[in-house]
Order: sequence, then C-alpha cells, then structure tokens
Amino acid sequence: MLEQISNSVFYMPADDRTDRPLLGAIRGRDQTLIVDSGNSPAHARQFKQELKRVGLPPAGFLAITHWHWDHVFGMAEWDIPALAADETRAALEEIKDYKWDDRSLEARVERGIEIEFCAEMIKKEFPRQREQIKIKLPEISF
Repeated sequence: MLEQISNSVFYMPADDRTDRPLLGAIRGRDQTLIVDSGNSPAHARQFKQELKRVGLPPAGFLAITHWHWDHVFGMAEWDIPALAADETRAALEEIKDYKWDDRSLEARVERGIEIEFCAEMIKKEFPRQREQIKIKLPEISF
C-alpha cells in the first residue's frame, strides 16, 4: 500500500520477508520521479500498480540511490531513463554478467563477493527462474 508524506511525495514501505526496500515516488506536474526500482520485476510491477491506483502522473525518470541488488533488480521492468552516480553505474557494470543460480551465489559468498544474507534473500525473492535476472545500466550517470 502506498503511503503519502506530502502532496508530492509517496512511498511504498519496505518488506523484510524478501528484503524489499522502501520505494519512493515524487509527483511532478506532468511526470513522476521514481526512487529505486525494486528488488525484482514483481516488486516493480506491484509499485507501478500502486502508483496507478492513486492516480500519479506517468513515471518519467528512475533515480537509483545505490547499486545493491534490492534497489536495482527491478530496473528492467521500468521503461524510462534511469539515472545514478558514476560509482553505481560502475558497480552495475561489474555485476551485469553474473550468474544467479545457487552454485554461483554460493561461490560468491565463499569468495566474500556476496554476503550470505543477500544470497538468501535473492533466493527467496526469486525461488526459481533466476536466469531471468537482468541488470540494466542507467542511461544517465553523474
């Protein structure tokens, strides 16, 4: 359920069951700025439904706060330009070709690249078909 902070600022609360972060929306006159994409396409779709339900203007841009999986795995679901810091873009370029199957996740945990908590939450959010995880790079970085 979408919460409203002010006339222009909305958010969908976090859900700790699969590490879904809070997602934000800032209403403009003609467009809405989306803050973070969600931790999966399903999470992004749920947020889109909520935005539509309250009648916000169409999403125009997607601002990514940082590169962690729970903030970016929903990016491919948004058909709008994304913007992020150069450091975030670089981190996404580094992980864009990762494999997300159990073996690959566990190997990254063992090497200290991935933390166990994130690996477990990814498995919960994507109980199957993790090969469908697509890392989208932001179109605009600064």
